[in-house]
Amino acid sequence: MQTEDTPSGNRILIIDDSKVNLHILSGILDQENYDTYVAWNGKMGLDLARKTQPDLIILDIVMPDIDGYEVCKQLKEDQSTGEIPVMFISSKNETSDIVAAFNAGGVDYITKPFVAEEIKARVRSHLEISNLNHKLQVKNRTLKEKQKHIEEDLKAAAEIQRCLLPNAETKYKNIEISWFFHPTEAVGGDIFNILQLDEDNLELFVLDVSGHGVSSALVATSVSQALLPYSGLIVEKGESYIYTEPANVLERLDKHFPIERFNKFFTIFFGYLNIAKGELYYSHAAHPFGIIVRNDGKIRTLEQGGTVIGINAGLPFKEEKVPISPGDKLFLYTDGVIEYENPRGEMFGYNRLRIILEENADKDVNSFVNTIKEELTNFAHDNAPHDDVSVVCIEFKP
Repeated sequence: MQTEDTPSGNRILIIDDSKVNLHILSGILDQENYDTYVAWNGKMGLDLARKTQPDLIILDIVMPDIDGYEVCKQLKEDQSTGEIPVMFISSKNETSDIVAAFNAGGVDYITKPFVAEEIKARVRSHLEISNLNHKLQVKNRTLKEKQKHIEEDLKAAAEIQRCLLPNAETKYKNIEISWFFHPTEAVGGDIFNILQLDEDNLELFVLDVSGHGVSSALVATSVSQALLPYSGLIVEKGESYIYTEPANVLERLDKHFPIERFNKFFTIFFGYLNIAKGELYYSHAAHPFGIIVRNDGKIRTLEQGGTVIGINAGLPFKEEKVPISPGDKLFLYTDGVIEYENPRGEMFGYNRLRIILEENADKDVNSFVNTIKEELTNFAHDNAPHDDVSVVCIEFKP
């Protein structure tokens, strides 16, 4: 059963003002079991083409009402007939006539008197090409529909991933937070969050899964869910709640996410911020060092940690407790920041980042982060990043 997406491959319209030619041509094509339609002037041919939607049109040039060039031009301008191949047949055999036919949109040109076998061969060839083109168009439409669904799914996935980032409306005691996230694709392998553990303690992490795109985003999401306070990895319940030490958290992650599981590894900065004490307790797994920007502009790098998560190297993770004073900022980021390239292939680099942090230490946290974002944009000159870019900054207030 034929549908609009299944070409019959045998409908042919002949437009010629000579009834003798119409009779001969239709007779030749009937021998090949084609369904033929005939029109003896240009206007009738145009109407019949729109009505029957043939797979091929054989068109004479010299006709009394509308010549073949104009008929072909109108066929090509009409969306409903524009893709139908047109084969000219005429007694005119000058080069200029042939060129004019092809310029009008024709795919072939046969001069009269014609030979039956030549007509059959050329018609067969153009129908095969037409059928292949039709199948290709159907596949292209199908691919476009699939691509549309994929893009819609990726857009939804991106919204879900953003919901896993810090909530801009959440207010914390004695701290202010600002951040930005720029994945190279709709979704990325970076993820970070700040979670309230109790009145005085916050959990914070920034992680970067190898690669980028959907697979990395799925792993990042899985890790972020494992780091939720009551997932069993962070909070240990006994007579009172105990928070797993940062180094121990990373060791557990290394066991839970071996590279064989997802063919991915990741780096992470993980820590607890005690607001009441003004203390950061942290460790990292081969992640770019966190930076404390002191209120006087001095820089303190947070270097204690170990190797990447996933390779199960069995090496211990080091941890550290660092005092945080009012006005200090904790600056965390992924390597997409320092590896951001400009059009000349130069990287943004750690030294450039450090200078910017020192020079803008007195700004409030939102202005501070916006400055970093502007500096990256100006440096890149519209050059797209090769890796996901994430920045999160926490300012400790009096």
